[in-house]
Amino acid sequence: KDSVVRDESAFHVERAEPEPDLLLYRTDGVWQKLARSAMFRNVALGMIIFNVFWIAIDTDFNKADVITEAAWPFQVADNTFCAFFCFEIVVRFMALQRGSDAIVDPWFVFDSFLVFTMVWGTWIMVLIEATTGSGSSGAEARSSSGLRILRVFRIARIARLGSLFKAMPELLTMVRGMAAATRSVFSMFFVLVIIIYVYAVFFTQMLAGTETGQGCFDNVPQAMNCLLLDGVFADQASFVTKLLDASLGYYVLVLTYLFLVTLTVMNLLIGVVCEVVETVARKSKDEILIQSLVQKLSGCFAAVDTNSDMCVSKHEFHLMVENPEVRQVLHEVGVDIYALVDFTHEVFGSRQELDFFEFLRTVLQFRGNNTATIRDMVQLRRYLANKLHRIEDLELRLLE
Repeated sequence: KDSVVRDESAFHVERAEPEPDLLLYRTDGVWQKLARSAMFRNVALGMIIFNVFWIAIDTDFNKADVITEAAWPFQVADNTFCAFFCFEIVVRFMALQRGSDAIVDPWFVFDSFLVFTMVWGTWIMVLIEATTGSGSSGAEARSSSGLRILRVFRIARIARLGSLFKAMPELLTMVRGMAAATRSVFSMFFVLVIIIYVYAVFFTQMLAGTETGQGCFDNVPQAMNCLLLDGVFADQASFVTKLLDASLGYYVLVLTYLFLVTLTVMNLLIGVVCEVVETVARKSKDEILIQSLVQKLSGCFAAVDTNSDMCVSKHEFHLMVENPEVRQVLHEVGVDIYALVDFTHEVFGSRQELDFFEFLRTVLQFRGNNTATIRDMVQLRRYLANKLHRIEDLELRLLE
């Protein structure tokens, strides 16, 4: 039977990926209760933000190579952060139904890797330092490559800011918009390089060996660098030149930064980026709503999902609707609860149960502020045609 709200051949919504851990957790036990706790998640998010700001303080005032050589406030802070984030990972792991479910959640894998880098830089490197040497002799024996590894592990901690994207889907939408604009940005970059190259060749041929071109147009690479710094980044020319004197790698890195900040974020924000962000936000609207519903309804659904098959039957659906907390959540996202109950048959169609994500997508179609589209009109036409066909069949039976 065709459904007025669901027709897989005419309407397909991409499966959302909203915080899989909420659905992978156990339904009983202390660990899952703690992992589902809003207070626990907010405290973890607060620690992540505080840790990111602490990295700046540590960078400016802690010049020690290893934590054991730092002042006691830095030792206390680093060990506290490391212990808390290890505890967070343990809680989330113990709350899972199966240990193998850990690799299903990309956020858990990401956070686990960052915690590993923190443990390595805070505790394991200290043990290695203690076993290989200590004091002044140990400091002298410490290799420069080892120091670079330590600095990389310190910098890697700032990647925990990525957890903010999980807490604020709007930020993730902005990042997706920037990623979608990458092609336009690179196209503009290559156009800029071509223009600079053409003029660099011209000025080098015309001014090489002259007093005017000395120090700027002696060769093509030098001319391109001169046109780029004095023509495009005139205000930052001395700053970029200083980094070029230090290392070619720093020069490339700072140019990348300048292109991203001045050409991408600032100049394209009103044009390309805003347009792309608007498009991505429109496509991500249902996904964000599903994330909100999953987070709020996961506990209620776990209570009625007695067979733990992650599917919603008609009986489980009625149990959920009878729950005042579920009705309040649906009301907050604008779902017409009365229409949802009245059209239960159309929601399920000929099926006895729906996948949980499919059920959520169907529920979201009962929002009162949804705008009717051509697709909706086609579905309505198909639904009415099906009903009329059934009425005609009934009339034929009665006439016989």
